[in-house]
Amino acid sequence: MVQIELAQQIAKELQDDALAQHPVDNLDALRLHVADVVQQHIENNMERLLQMLYIMDISEEKIKKTLVSHSEEATPLLLADLIIEREMQKMQTRQAYRLQHQHLQEEIQDDEELKEELW
Repeated sequence: MVQIELAQQIAKELQDDALAQHPVDNLDALRLHVADVVQQHIENNMERLLQMLYIMDISEEKIKKTLVSHSEEATPLLLADLIIEREMQKMQTRQAYRLQHQHLQEEIQDDEELKEELW
């Protein structure tokens, strides 16, 4: 389930209709698909790829290091790894905030119930 949610989020970020319509449910398949999309952008529109990576909030330093330090064959897979890693971080952050918000709501509810009992 988490991997499908991850695939859907990445599809949205990469504006990838194929992945959005048919999200993969295993990480290896997702990695290969994202690498293929990245490779297409490298070949056809590198500027657009860099914009998407920036919008996804992937470290510029990591992107530069990947582009400069690795072979052309390895670059799409390594960028796919950065994309997946960052989207997983975002999902974890959202989940943490949801839990924190839920906990605060429960505390507020408990406080209101206590006030009612006291009055």
